[in-house]
Amino acid sequence: MLHTWRAKRNKKGITLIELMLALLITTVVIGAVYGSFRAGLSTWKKSDVKTTVYQNVRITLDQMARE
Repeated sequence: MLHTWRAKRNKKGITLIELMLALLITTVVIGAVYGSFRAGLSTWKKSDVKTTVYQNVRITLDQMARE
């Protein structure tokens, strides 16, 4: 009889260990996504600065060529 009660008890809800494991997995996934986002943002900013510099150099060279 005791064995039957434990079997029924284990089928209800989730345990604290399962909840903590799910939280850990979620945290790792969110951390990875955030890290990728930050890396992409950093790359985009560097690219934007380079593009601005190249445009300024091109404009300056065009002006020098006209004179």
